[in-house]
Amino acid sequence: TTATPTKTPAPPPPAESEKPATKGPVVRPLIELVNQRGGKLTAPQLMAALEKAAPKLEQCYTEALEKKPRLKGRLILAWTVRPNGKVAGAKKQGGTIKDVELTRCTVDVISGIRFPKPKKQAVLIRLPLEYRKS
Repeated sequence: TTATPTKTPAPPPPAESEKPATKGPVVRPLIELVNQRGGKLTAPQLMAALEKAAPKLEQCYTEALEKKPRLKGRLILAWTVRPNGKVAGAKKQGGTIKDVELTRCTVDVISGIRFPKPKKQAVLIRLPLEYRKS
């Protein structure tokens, strides 16, 4: 009698812990739509500072989604980066999102970001953020 070959078990799927797939809420600064007055920060400088704050921005959105699961859209924010790199006067300037808590949380996060020092003088930044579930 011939023995039937035993099937080898399939290898386990690769560990997900190495790099999580971007699932879940995404907050994306629409850097191509940025508007600056006064001093100047480069797009890479802005993105680097905003990327450090991304987990906090996404946390704001996650909490808002718990109450309003269909929430998505844009918030247009404006703030000043002082010559020392600190943020002043962050506020909502428009957008499609009307959620007060999400707006407040986002403004708080932006207010806490340290940006690179702008050249020569303070810079007023106006930037839309896009909120969507991936």
